[in-house]
Amino acid sequence: MPGHTSSHEVPNRIEVDVSPGERVFVVSDMHLWPKRTKASAWAAIEVARRLNTWEGPGVLVMAGDILEMWFVEPPDPTGSLDAHPEFVEAVQSFGSKEGRRVVYLVGNHDGRLGWDEKAISVVKDRLHAELALTAELVLRTPKGERRVRVEHGHAYDPANEFKNPHDPGETPLGQHIVQEILPEMTFADQGWLSGVDSLSDPRTFPAFLTSRLFYRRVLKDAKWLLIPVVLFLLVRIPVTYLFLGERGQDLLPRVTRRLVMVDAIFIAFVLLMVVILLIGARRAWHTASSAVATKRGAGQNDNTRAAAKAFIDQGFAGMVCGHTHHPEISEVEGGFYVNTGSGTQVVDRVPAKMGLPHVFVPRVQLSFVELEAGDDWTVVLTAGRQAVPGSTTTERRMQRKRTDAPHDLTVVGRWPGGPFTE
Repeated sequence: MPGHTSSHEVPNRIEVDVSPGERVFVVSDMHLWPKRTKASAWAAIEVARRLNTWEGPGVLVMAGDILEMWFVEPPDPTGSLDAHPEFVEAVQSFGSKEGRRVVYLVGNHDGRLGWDEKAISVVKDRLHAELALTAELVLRTPKGERRVRVEHGHAYDPANEFKNPHDPGETPLGQHIVQEILPEMTFADQGWLSGVDSLSDPRTFPAFLTSRLFYRRVLKDAKWLLIPVVLFLLVRIPVTYLFLGERGQDLLPRVTRRLVMVDAIFIAFVLLMVVILLIGARRAWHTASSAVATKRGAGQNDNTRAAAKAFIDQGFAGMVCGHTHHPEISEVEGGFYVNTGSGTQVVDRVPAKMGLPHVFVPRVQLSFVELEAGDDWTVVLTAGRQAVPGSTTTERRMQRKRTDAPHDLTVVGRWPGGPFTE
């Protein structure tokens, strides 16, 4: 079959020996594509800066979805690499030094690298990288081997796992959503649907639609409910005096009391309509937010965290992965779990006031992981975030207060030491 390579050319697993004193840099989910964006520029420049200032031996692990190949047609990584030359040059320079190693692990958006001979050739030639599906970092200490499992993480996501990553016919549910549904929605309406193509998990789009429909259509149109109220109050008093005149002064208190009752009934009716509107929005939100769609943030890392526990039970020191775009570092009963997060623009949900539909907020984020080999492993998670336009005034006001990752790249968690969960 043209473009298809035998499975042994991209191994399922490779071992990477790491000596005491060496460091390992792990980044994932940059989703580079031919169009340079604020998110991809920030990620490419910052990762390049880190690699260019690296001292001594080390290992660079690109842990999946570095290249975007689901949204790109044709799915050739050349254009994506050409759009980010500083990243390519830094990776090449890093790998050319003595004692360095560059490993590219296949994700789901770049899943073609499991079988596409042309794409594999481009990555090998341009990034001077070894390709594999998973990697194991091996640190040999006087107390024995300390292994760390590294992979992208989509294999633990039922909507994005590949049964056979070397089969060009594999198209998981997530790929169908990204390639067939999201583009139509993205280009159909750049107003209330803007950002749908940047959802950190495409499966949340039913909840995204409900949220945007409520905040950008229903509430926007609900202002017309105020017009009858305003007209009623503006017209009632002049009309009352016009018809009663001076002869109606004795009747005015009695008429005023009745009009006050009418006002109260009218206002109560409007409030009832508002309450019905809010209840309807909440019910629609909970209906659209299925169990899989609402499992966000640290909850979305549950599957890979459980996988980390299984590896630790087998004697591993811990596990590093990405895929969910939610950075995390935490202790897992004798070991560690780290999620690299991403280097992308994402639209993710933020809790709203009064139990109303969550607000979907765009942001640019970047995070990565560094491991240092000593008597044992030490792990550091660095993360940062930048705000981008995209939320309406109503959406900003309805957000509940939350703790965001630092705007500037900052060490947010260590192992052993302080955990960090977004």
